[in-house]
Amino acid sequence: MQMSVSAEAATSPDFTRTRPIVTVLIHRRLDDVLSGSCVYLLGCLSCFEQAGFRVRIVMAPVAGFGSKPFSRPNPVFIRGGRSLHWPGTLKFGATYISTRPAVWYRAMQRVFKQVAWILHGRTEFKIPAIPSSLGRPPNPNEQADMIRTANQAETHIALAEYSSLAGLLDRCRATRRAVLLHDLFSERSNSFRDVGLEPDHETITLDEECARLEHVDLCIHASVTEAQLLRSKLPSKHHVWLPPQPDGIAPKDHGPERVIFIGVRHGGNQDALKCILEEIWPAIHHARPQTELWIIGEICEMVHKQHPGVHVLGRVDDLSDIGGPRAVGIAPERAASGISIKLATYLSMGMSVVTRPCALPAYGDALDDLVETADTPEEFIKTVLDLLDDTDRRHKLAARTKLSLQSRLSQTELIGYLETAAALPQPKI
Repeated sequence: MQMSVSAEAATSPDFTRTRPIVTVLIHRRLDDVLSGSCVYLLGCLSCFEQAGFRVRIVMAPVAGFGSKPFSRPNPVFIRGGRSLHWPGTLKFGATYISTRPAVWYRAMQRVFKQVAWILHGRTEFKIPAIPSSLGRPPNPNEQADMIRTANQAETHIALAEYSSLAGLLDRCRATRRAVLLHDLFSERSNSFRDVGLEPDHETITLDEECARLEHVDLCIHASVTEAQLLRSKLPSKHHVWLPPQPDGIAPKDHGPERVIFIGVRHGGNQDALKCILEEIWPAIHHARPQTELWIIGEICEMVHKQHPGVHVLGRVDDLSDIGGPRAVGIAPERAASGISIKLATYLSMGMSVVTRPCALPAYGDALDDLVETADTPEEFIKTVLDLLDDTDRRHKLAARTKLSLQSRLSQTELIGYLETAAALPQPKI
């Protein structure tokens, strides 16, 4: 097995030119680097780079824009020798503008729905949304554009993000083919329905999802439980659990006592935010009016009126002022698919954490003694208040987490597999 490549060596000009290539197929926006999916994707790309690969990102011409006709991907996606290729766009500086009518049509749908919602009175938690297209494979023309762009370079590994792109891999010229599974769409549908929520994406059965992975050699899983499930269904594939490992953040132990909720705007987080603002937070604020609730990330778009003690911060560049022992991170999501990245994010920021029990199995037993669990709003209220009352306990939890989090969420299994793959002969176009 080869030695892992240091960060300094991996970004040197000479080494960048000679590294084997991983081409990554993506069909979602890459604006919000704090979103759980982006944190996880960046962690995966880092593993490839540590194993000696150079990263090429190929974006979907239509789906990559979501419901906006322009995009400004976070600069982190093109650092360290990474490159981004986006067919069907015009580029002005760091901003990409779509030339595809389908993108502009979807954007107009979004605007019309927003205007109608405003005219009928803004009702919190009933904000119109364009359904997610993540679970749906791109149309044939879009697939052809992505495959043509992917095959413009000699690729060791072609990596599809989500099973919905895995069907493109058989047409990618590569030594090996892999899929990054943030979650299984079939299991996501089940988790939403189990708690009475409508799935926020196109539904699919487990057998249909397995069929999408026919040409895949390597399945990279975010969730331990989903890795176990797919390993039993597809034993001929190589399965790896890749735990999230957010960058270590040195939190500052100052500022007000606070409760933290971080999230992007999707069905599970919307349901959780509704529970926080309507059931959990009013009781906490009544008991401890000096404590603040900080809401962070894209989910802030859901908050359209003022709530006592609530601060809506939006996207935040410097997380060091957010965490620390004076903060308690909460994750009351009822729909548990994939993995709750925010748990690892909270812990890496030195917070105490309260989550529902359904979120922990995705981590195996790695976090069982580092987080508190609560299954109802009443239990959440009591557990959060108990933590806020016990300063010594919060500091001990933060210290224990700092010592053990990195070893508990080790990524060495994937890096070892990739080091072996990097030693294979270069593919030829």
